Amino acid sequence: VQPTCAVPTGTITLTTVVGEEYSIDGGATWQTTASFAGLAAGTYTIDARLTADNSCVVTSGATATINAAPTAPTTPVVASTVQPTCAVPTGTVTITAVVGEEYSIDGGATWQTTASFAGLAASTYTIDARLTADNSCVATPDSTGHPSDRHNYTSELFGLYWRLYPNHNSRGRI
Repeated sequence: VQPTCAVPTGTITLTTVVGEEYSIDGGATWQTTASFAGLAAGTYTIDARLTADNSCVVTSGATATINAAPTAPTTPVVASTVQPTCAVPTGTVTITAVVGEEYSIDGGATWQTTASFAGLAASTYTIDARLTADNSCVATPDSTGHPSDRHNYTSELFGLYWRLYPNHNSRGRI
């Protein structure tokens, strides 16, 4: 099992044979269980030996490679913001999309790989990013709301604010 952002270490799982034990560190340690967990990135050579005669060691040459954990998504870059108008009462935020990432403006409820968020009501939007190959690799705010491993851009859409003043000559009509 390869590392993810949620679990940054890997696991090698073997098909075991009764009466054998296994090593992935050149024989420094041995185990009879099928799983080697918590492994850092690297290539591991699997050795086997009989539990009844630990001098009977087989170096099979079989290897397993644990990849490096994925890196966090890149910071979304807002390419343009189209503000609401009288004719079109919603706005659009367009980002520079990165291959292999997807984006959310609703706290991760929905995700998209396209660069444009259209039909947005006037508000402040935070654009979060995650990897499409590893959806556990999400850039999120820390508990203070300040950037930590946060890769987002806040874009603000302003609505049209009309202030109507009463016409005192029209008997209270606006």
